Amino acid sequence: MNPRPKMAPPARVSREIRINANRTEIAAQEWKHGVPTKNVLLLHGWQDNSNSFNKLVQLLPQEWWLVAIDFPGHGLSSQRPEGAPYIVTDWVSDVRLVVQSESTCCWLSQIII
Repeated sequence: MNPRPKMAPPARVSREIRINANRTEIAAQEWKHGVPTKNVLLLHGWQDNSNSFNKLVQLLPQEWWLVAIDFPGHGLSSQRPEGAPYIVTDWVSDVRLVVQSESTCCWLSQIII
């Protein structure tokens, strides 16, 4: 008799959150289950969005609190105000605002880029 194959763990499902930052709305996906043991902020590259982490998230420990943001002008985040340039160094300010927002409440312990 063959042993029964192991069942895959249930897929992690994200919750959408929105963060207001400098006249721009930043969209993010959050994966949280129970009491988190580690908090991880997932940051995408240029011409990408938070959905690029959907497969990776399924491989990370369930007890990690994961947040993947869409930088302004990417994914579900709004565009920067008209005439405002898109400069990669501005992303540092965007990340700081996300980490300090009520939705995430200053929890950052590790960044995966």
